[in-house]
Amino acid sequence: MKGVEISVEPNPVRQNEAVTITVSTHDGGDPTGWLLRLVAAEGPIKLPPRRLDAYGDPRQGKADTYDCKVSTVTFEPGDYLVDLSPKGSFDPLEIASKRFTVVPQRIVIATAGTTGPDPNSALFKSLHRQS
Repeated sequence: MKGVEISVEPNPVRQNEAVTITVSTHDGGDPTGWLLRLVAAEGPIKLPPRRLDAYGDPRQGKADTYDCKVSTVTFEPGDYLVDLSPKGSFDPLEIASKRFTVVPQRIVIATAGTTGPDPNSALFKSLHRQS
């Protein structure tokens, strides 16, 4: 299939967020019969190529553009490659591909702090009773 482009936004993407993969067929070709394939390109855990279990929806107003939203909740940090593969085959092809990076999620620790003891609290009063 000629004239096919793949884009990934955002890139990089944090774990537990969603990435949008867009396939554009500028020559008006029909993407029917093709699958998006995901390959862990680099990272601590090497996974075998797998089909993305998500479907591309036609973008409103652009008949030749399809968007596919994928959650990265199960992705380890590292580089990934998305490419097109013929239906039923995971043999690498040079049709179209795009690399993207998954980065660790930010861990936010919330603490409930005060600027000092509350002199009106029962605990404060019981600890500071004058004899």
